[in-house]
Amino acid sequence: MEKENGTAMVQLPTLNPTLQDELPQTGVHELQQENWREWFGKDMITFLLLGLIVPLPNMIVMTGANVMFVGITGVFGVCMSVTAAFTSFATPLFIHHFSYNTRVLVGITASVLCFIICTLGTGVTGPAVGTVLAGFVYAFGSNLYLAVAAFYNKKSVIMFSVGSGLSAVVGPALYIGFMQAFKNNWRTTFLVSIPFPFIQALLWWVVLSREGRTAAEQTRRFANRRDSLRYKSDASSDGSSTRTNSITENELENGSSPTPVDDSQQGFGPGRTRIGMFWKRILPKYVLPLFLCTMGAMFTLTGLAPTFQSLNSFQKAPKGDLNFQLEFFAYGCAQFLGATIAIFRALPMIWAWAGLQCVIVVIGIVQLFSPFLTYYAVWMVFMFIVGGVVGGAVTNTNYKVAEDFRKSGESEDVRAFAMSYGSLGNFAGDAIGGALAVAVQTLAVAHLPVRP
Repeated sequence: MEKENGTAMVQLPTLNPTLQDELPQTGVHELQQENWREWFGKDMITFLLLGLIVPLPNMIVMTGANVMFVGITGVFGVCMSVTAAFTSFATPLFIHHFSYNTRVLVGITASVLCFIICTLGTGVTGPAVGTVLAGFVYAFGSNLYLAVAAFYNKKSVIMFSVGSGLSAVVGPALYIGFMQAFKNNWRTTFLVSIPFPFIQALLWWVVLSREGRTAAEQTRRFANRRDSLRYKSDASSDGSSTRTNSITENELENGSSPTPVDDSQQGFGPGRTRIGMFWKRILPKYVLPLFLCTMGAMFTLTGLAPTFQSLNSFQKAPKGDLNFQLEFFAYGCAQFLGATIAIFRALPMIWAWAGLQCVIVVIGIVQLFSPFLTYYAVWMVFMFIVGGVVGGAVTNTNYKVAEDFRKSGESEDVRAFAMSYGSLGNFAGDAIGGALAVAVQTLAVAHLPVRP
């Protein structure tokens, strides 16, 4: 903040390096020398745990999909992933009007409700509504904390992604353990899982450094006032191409229209909208490749895997629901390991990840019509590879979004917006992959012979 002619001036973010960005700069941690000790800092571990807790309701419910949706496991993928994809797309466009604390409370409440509603009724209505909430929770929480990561160490986004991968291991493990303890009663398993979402409140309000949370909230409020004044300036300038680059503190507080100065600005306004940035930059470069990768993974996990179980395709396979549970557990373990690799070396070649997953899916489809994999153990290795690829793709996509927008000098509110879209391709791919899984499972069971 500077004084000019006795008036307090707030400099808006700008691409011009000679102008100072006065938005809260907790992100200066990015300039610290990188070393291995950074991975064990309090905030880094907190992001790891948040990445674990936020998707946990979804992972626990997903492991029980084969029990709730007998014969149509892909329905879970459709219920969860369509909701998650819509939430992931729509939320960043308007959520900046709500405080971060409000978002955390919404996420915790929805997490608790998803467990409760899944247990209601005797048909598929309760589980279907519960899985819709599970999808909302996963996407909403991912949007929230990926955006918050813009105000912390640049590695925070990797730790959150690693935590999300870890949840794919912990979730199935908890489900299988609870099922054994409660005599395969999946409703009781869901109800005893209710306390887990409350850990998120402890992590957010107690453990995570206050400075970053404060900077995120101050930036949100500042950016909202700034963007509003830019629109007012645009309306009052009768279509002039000039935009506000400097706003007085009084103008921010009173909402008066500032004097148009320069169009070389960051942030959002009439000449640079959120939806425009999404369609032109974020969708083709980041969302599409991750969409293809996760679509193939979901198609394999919830379509091919239960179909092979129904057709008795493999020798020495476990009987009953344990078959699918073990496959999902192997998938989750590999997803975690694939995500963890980014800690040691980031591989942000996201189109390569997508291409590799497509090749794996083709092999799975060939197995469906012309079986060449005989033993269940071999199929488990196959599922392990599927999970590893999707884990690497998700983490490296999130990292690439954060790095690209950081290196291009974008202001933190723009970076937070872009980073919140890091998971959209994941959820959209899950939605389409789940729909395809329903089709292949239904058709294959109806028309392909069961192996004796």
